[in-house]
Amino acid sequence: MEPDLAAEIEAKLGALPPAVTAVNLKRKTIFMDRWIRHGGRYPLTLLRIWRSGKAHVEDRWMDEHMLLDEGRAVTFEGGFADHNLHDLGRFTAKHNGYATREAVQLLLERHVLRGAGERPLASVTPQAALKRMAKNNLYGRTPFPLDALAYFLYRYVLRGGFLDGREGVIYHVLQGFWYRFLVGAKLIEFRRGLHGVRDPEAARAILARLSGLHLE
Repeated sequence: MEPDLAAEIEAKLGALPPAVTAVNLKRKTIFMDRWIRHGGRYPLTLLRIWRSGKAHVEDRWMDEHMLLDEGRAVTFEGGFADHNLHDLGRFTAKHNGYATREAVQLLLERHVLRGAGERPLASVTPQAALKRMAKNNLYGRTPFPLDALAYFLYRYVLRGGFLDGREGVIYHVLQGFWYRFLVGAKLIEFRRGLHGVRDPEAARAILARLSGLHLE
């Protein structure tokens, strides 16, 4: 973080009342040097600044949030840019890893291979809580691959993703369809490996081998 920006944030935090223990910021996604404004991608309001000892990170393999332990959060009008500076090979490789982690998280939760982890409700932004609720209740329960196609059409058509131009087509197809399709495909692959396994420890060991993640 630039020194001037750090000093500005510190000054703003110092002016907040003690009851305010965290700050939400609006994330701006920059993909192939284009601001992705549509498809529900802006603003993504996330808790990104907190007072020491007042928040903690969820124990999850994917889609983890910061959870407030004390106090309340406010939202700053200014945000931050998530600017992808790498090529598409790096982008797809990163999302391939994310897809593995998300499929594992879903299996851990739904097959009770371990605790489902914390689910943010009141202590995160309403946007994050709604997203988590939609994932828990809709994604993975809709037949594959209709779930990925439905999500892409929702983002690209209903939420106006088509307005993001050529770069937006690439982004929404990769991040809004291909990624969700890949998560669903990995769920099928992992479930085949777990077929007939009832012992949680044995299932965890098999899932660790299939995913390459350390699930102790």
